[in-house]
Formats: sequence, structure tokens, C-alpha cells
Amino acid sequence: MALAEKSIGELGELRFCANALERGIVVCTPFGDNCAYDAITEYNGVTKRVQVKASTKRDMSKRNSDLTDYWGFTITKGLSGKVDYSADDFDVLVAYIIPHNITFIIPSDDLFASVRRKLSLNLLTESKWAGYNEAWEHLKM
Repeated sequence: MALAEKSIGELGELRFCANALERGIVVCTPFGDNCAYDAITEYNGVTKRVQVKASTKRDMSKRNSDLTDYWGFTITKGLSGKVDYSADDFDVLVAYIIPHNITFIIPSDDLFASVRRKLSLNLLTESKWAGYNEAWEHLKM
């Protein structure tokens, strides 16, 4: 069964909350869709505004000759998907690859140094974003 786009986002947020709680990170979610972030986390007095993006689809535009799978994330806000985020909108991006149950945790300053609207991630250990794979420490410092 294919998930609707809204359900994909909700599943990503729920799995993020569960994974964070398992690591002792407190998670609060704002009421409604009024914020540029999906959650606020707290760990030993350190708070972070978190934007969660989830993907179930491979990014076929990035498929290369070695048949590496890339997973695509649109980094825009609003229902139109035409408004760009800025580094001031959230502190950390959580990019969750649903089929592999893998979470990339990327500080917004690092993200926006390279990306504006589209983020492509792969699971190779030598990839550009590999150091952010399961990098829960970014929510603790």
C-alpha cells in the first residue's frame, strides 16, 4: 500500500519522536502547522528546533552508473512547496528514509551551506552526508 504524501510526513515525525525519546531526548510538538519547524527537542537544557522530512522514494535524477540509490527530500515550506526555508527557520533537519529506517540529522548551517530546495542522500559511507547518518549528537549539543 502506498502512503499519501501527508502520511509520509506524519510517519517520519512519529518515528523521529520515538527514536529521540529512546535516546533520552525530550520532544515537544507545536499545535497546528504554524511553525517552520515540526518539533522542539530538549536534552540536558539544550533545546533545538527540528524540521522533519521523510522519504519513501528514490531520487531517480541522481541515479548514477554504480546503481547507488539516492533518496530525495524537498526542503521547502508551505503547501505550495515554493517557499524556501532559511537557516533561521530551524536548527536541525531530520531526514528520515522510511524504507531503511535510517535518520540523517543535519544542522541547518551545514545544510544551507550546500542545499536550497532539494537534498539527495545515499547510504554509502563515503558520501558527502554520511557523517550525519544517525548523528543524534546534533540534538544534544
